[in-house]
Amino acid sequence: MDRERNRINNLDTSFKKAEALLRKAATLDGKSSEMKEACHKLRTTIHALQQENLKLHREINERTRSGTHLMAEANKFQAVFDNVYDALLINRLDRKNGEIGNTIETNKSAVKLFKYCEHDLKLLNPHETFLKHIDFPVFMERLLLDEQILVEAEIENSLEEVRYCDLRASIFRVGKNEYVVTVIRDIHDQKITNSRLRRSELHLQEAQQIAKISGWEYDFLHKKGTYASQVKKSIHAIRDYLPDDELQQLFNRVHPEDIDRVLQIWNNIEKHEEFEVTYRIFADNGNLIYLFSRGRVEKDKNGVPVRMVGISQDVTEKNIAQEQVKTSERNLRTFLKAASMGLWEYDAENDHLSFDEKLTEVFGFENHIPASFNEYLMSRVHVQDRERAIEALKTAFVSEAAFAECSLRVLDRNNEYVWVLSRGVRTSSGKKIIGCFEDLSESIRFDKLKEQFDFIEQIGNIIPVPIYYKDLNGTYLGFNTAFAELSKKLTRKEILGKDIKTLLAGNNNKVGNMLLRTEREMVKRGTGDFVKDYEINTLDGGTLILSGHKSLLKGFDNKPQYIVGVLTDITNLKKVENRLRQTSSRLNMTLNAMREVIMSYDTSLNLQWGNRAARDAFAGKGARFIGRNWHDIWQQNKQLRSNEMFPVHKILQEDDKYAQARIRAENGRLYQVWAYPVKGKGGKMSGVVETALDITEHARAEERAQIHHEQLIRADKMKSLGILVAGVAHEINNPNNFIGINISIIDKIWKDVLPVIESYAVENESFFPGNFPVERLKGTFQDLVNGIREGADRIRMIVDSLKGYVREVPAEERNAFDVNKAIDNSIFLLHNQLHKSTFDFRVLKSDKPLFVKGIQQRIEQVIINTLQNACQALTDKHQMISIKAYLVEKNNEVVIEIKDKGCGIDSASLKHITDPFFTTKRDVGGTGLGLSISASILDEHKGRFEMTSTQSRGSVAKIILPNCK
Repeated sequence: MDRERNRINNLDTSFKKAEALLRKAATLDGKSSEMKEACHKLRTTIHALQQENLKLHREINERTRSGTHLMAEANKFQAVFDNVYDALLINRLDRKNGEIGNTIETNKSAVKLFKYCEHDLKLLNPHETFLKHIDFPVFMERLLLDEQILVEAEIENSLEEVRYCDLRASIFRVGKNEYVVTVIRDIHDQKITNSRLRRSELHLQEAQQIAKISGWEYDFLHKKGTYASQVKKSIHAIRDYLPDDELQQLFNRVHPEDIDRVLQIWNNIEKHEEFEVTYRIFADNGNLIYLFSRGRVEKDKNGVPVRMVGISQDVTEKNIAQEQVKTSERNLRTFLKAASMGLWEYDAENDHLSFDEKLTEVFGFENHIPASFNEYLMSRVHVQDRERAIEALKTAFVSEAAFAECSLRVLDRNNEYVWVLSRGVRTSSGKKIIGCFEDLSESIRFDKLKEQFDFIEQIGNIIPVPIYYKDLNGTYLGFNTAFAELSKKLTRKEILGKDIKTLLAGNNNKVGNMLLRTEREMVKRGTGDFVKDYEINTLDGGTLILSGHKSLLKGFDNKPQYIVGVLTDITNLKKVENRLRQTSSRLNMTLNAMREVIMSYDTSLNLQWGNRAARDAFAGKGARFIGRNWHDIWQQNKQLRSNEMFPVHKILQEDDKYAQARIRAENGRLYQVWAYPVKGKGGKMSGVVETALDITEHARAEERAQIHHEQLIRADKMKSLGILVAGVAHEINNPNNFIGINISIIDKIWKDVLPVIESYAVENESFFPGNFPVERLKGTFQDLVNGIREGADRIRMIVDSLKGYVREVPAEERNAFDVNKAIDNSIFLLHNQLHKSTFDFRVLKSDKPLFVKGIQQRIEQVIINTLQNACQALTDKHQMISIKAYLVEKNNEVVIEIKDKGCGIDSASLKHITDPFFTTKRDVGGTGLGLSISASILDEHKGRFEMTSTQSRGSVAKIILPNCK
């Protein structure tokens, strides 16, 4: 191409010389008309040649562009060739001699597979080195015949390791030359896995034969079944193929008691995905065989069953043995149940103790069934009887008699200890004990009954509170001395044998009817207590206010037998209570109307009272409020240092008249808090009163004012910086334009001067311009020119990016843009900082455009701020930073994820990363405004900022924006 261009340039020079000679000849004296005509024809010919010369110039330019395109395509093909998964080799083919020559081209996968460097691969002959295990003559014969061959072969790498591979070779032609392309895929691991799988299948078949397990399947579409070998061994009538009329023969073999269970699964097969069933079948000799079958139903896309597969196992021996054991245990349970209060069972293997319904009803185990024997001992058995119960249980498991017996006390449903005799027998499995309880309480209680009765009667008379008991009809059966003295004030009648309605006649008749009605309701329910305050008239014309408490007392059969009651004279207490209630009501109305929080604590800082504002601020609906500790209410640490004392602590420790401070509650609200001491008689401290005023909005207003002031300063600073950047960019652009324009002119001059230099160098061998040989200078000078042009283009790109970044865009001019472009611009601007911060920077952008609506420059600002924070978090240049963009289709959101492996952020600081002026790098000049401004920008774009971090392991920041389709 260059030689043709030189020839054309020489032709132009010759044309110019000829044209000059013609002009000179035209001016000579004595010129004739023939001379003029010849000159005219010559000029015409030269003009035609010049037009042809221009045409040749255009053709050369077209060839240059085509060459550039072909070079790009060749580079693209080379990239695909190098990165394909399979190993590729291209060799020359010597068809005449039936041989393959040395490798002329190979890819990275081949280098990795054969473990030779690329240079060595091209020097080695394949069939003499890594393909030497192939029968090469046969291989070449088939290849030359079919021009394509696929074989499985063993290859040997440079480490003499042999691996199984699929080898595909093909012949192709380029001009007069023929080449062989060999594609080699490593299947070594796959082949070994298949071999192991075959061995596992053989082992599985042997195990199935030993365990009497075999598989079966049934095709619903073709009604064809292959049945388990264990089934076919016992039922010779079953064939692999059963028509519809013969399918019934299989079900006729099933035991009548099990046929419904089998048919239920078969008839509802569409509802099943997996099932299992144990059933009995009749063998040809009439014996019963127990089969356990487990299957899975496979369905088509419409949910219709098409195939059923499963396994079957002969479990006849196991089931017969289990039935014999169950029969023995049923007989044992029947005997023990008939002779006891109820049965219990202990599973030693699982350490689980269970009770039947009778024991559950007597002892109330339904409220809490012990999960283990130890828990049963600790929760139900008397402490003095526990060791004896443990020894009895050990004896049952160790001795040949396999029998356990001991007497112990057990808590019943009334939380009372009952004497029982526990007997147990070990089952045939040796892992369980079945036992029973026999009631011993009647014989023991009867001996002590009279003694207890006398003792209780003496205690009742000593108690100054009126106590009585009645039968279930309300007739008084007994009472203590205090009740007898109270009855003298109410009635002159004999009390024993009378009911309340008879005693309280006249003015107290209404009260008597009410009390009798409530007693009957309580007896009807059969349980419960009754508490009631009522007013009653005395014989001397006075009035008493009594508080009555009644309960049902149960007898030995655990059924209600008596009504027991207690009376308390609360006349004076009610008077004081009424006056106090009135005063308290007025005070509470006043304090509840105040918007300030008012709370009263005792000396242990437990809350005694709080007004409505306090409850609204520190207790949710239905939450406990009174009785909570001060630290629990305010969510403050109890381990306070002396310089962290709050007002309530200062009052209790320093006995000041008052103390005040600002406290931030857990809900984020800020309060101005005052504390005052409460003193009783003698000046002794009895508590603290605390008042608090919510000043959150006032404090926020102060903070917002400070933030706005700082942001205005920063905005003005950024505006000035933007003006300076725009000015500097403009000043850089002007000399850069000179460089771009001049380098094009220099390039053209060099192309014109080069032939002259080459011609001169041929005549003068010692000519070395700039100490460069002319042949070397031809390529070097062009590289120098291209380097200057590339540098100028890079300066222009940097200047354009800076101008675009600082350009002010009105908020209303929001357009859709691709976040991939924003990422590219941000990385371009931060290229130097990223290069200095890490050796491992990764960019994973989406293959498709991800459009969001907004201002691209502001999103770039968010990306830059986040990337700068990631750079500052790194402690080692080997630590990684990555940025990727992807679409979350479920939420229709675009996510820009920036991850670093730096120092991370602790959980306490992570909550405040977007707070204005919050920074962990203030010692190195951090302002704490980067992520705060970023969060504000994302709010404007209806997006959000999320960040997770682990100390010493790195952070993940997500910039989330709505997708704009």
